[in-house]
Amino acid sequence: LGVDKSINTSRETGYVIGAEYLYKISKETSLIPFAEYTALKNLSGIRGRDSEYSTVALIGNYRNWISSFALQMRNIDKNYLNDRHIFDRQLQLSVGYKFTNNLTIDVSRAEIREDAKKGSLLGINMSYVQKF
Repeated sequence: LGVDKSINTSRETGYVIGAEYLYKISKETSLIPFAEYTALKNLSGIRGRDSEYSTVALIGNYRNWISSFALQMRNIDKNYLNDRHIFDRQLQLSVGYKFTNNLTIDVSRAEIREDAKKGSLLGINMSYVQKF
């Protein structure tokens, strides 16, 4: 994508690196540790506005149950309106169950801190999986 040639704009560039591994504990039990790191230069096309995103998670499966614990962190060197540093984070716990009829129900709880404001989240997701 192009960048308009106005003052203080520059092309956004970045990279992502991640890894996960499936540990089979038994026939019906497994753990998946997950990590990901993202770095962006000139975020949103603003010269000098750099950011880093980090995620670490642990996902557990036991029979039809699944649970996960995740921590996401975001560092931004410059905000849109000023030059202050921003450190955001989200800590999340999820538990779900897959029924034999391909219906899945998940419940998530998250504690969020974004731009020096705190919040909480409780979510419920119901999904149906259809094989083609």
